Amino acid sequence: MLVPKNDGFVKTYRARALELAKPYTPLVEEENSFRVEDIPKCMLEFFHKGELAYGLTDEHFYEQFCLNQPEECRNVRRIATLPWDDPAAMFRKPALCLIQRSGAEDIDSVAINGKYATLAKRYLSEIDAICRVESYWGGTEKLVELGLSDAAIDIVYTGRTIRDSGLEIRDVISKADVVLISPVWKP
Repeated sequence: MLVPKNDGFVKTYRARALELAKPYTPLVEEENSFRVEDIPKCMLEFFHKGELAYGLTDEHFYEQFCLNQPEECRNVRRIATLPWDDPAAMFRKPALCLIQRSGAEDIDSVAINGKYATLAKRYLSEIDAICRVESYWGGTEKLVELGLSDAAIDIVYTGRTIRDSGLEIRDVISKADVVLISPVWKP
């Protein structure tokens, strides 16, 4: 079983994922911790070596993987979805959001978290946004707060950083649950 390194995530969802995996595999012998965004790809690396591995990830990273690697995604299936329900989270689960300074209207530039670049660009395309897009690996809210970018697209969990920075959520792009994935076996 490939599980995320994040202890809270693992503590909350590991036991439920193992229960869900039982009908598909009689024994899960070892657990390997990976970055949550790398789990779909790592799972397929095991598959290409002839080893069965199940992966526990979130829907955003699974969808990002499928958008970036559609051919490889055909070799992956979603076995189950585990509802993410955390009362500490603003939306009870991670939400990919468009964030701006309070009262701002125009969007000429958007800072996006590189982990969600394809999802963010797809969203901007869907709303016909014509703007400069820059990818960063964190601190997107700070770029908006300092006026270096008009908006940001990033994950909102508790919302504390947004409130503390005087920002607001303009749109909730998508919310994520936990997904258990496996390779598609073709005997």
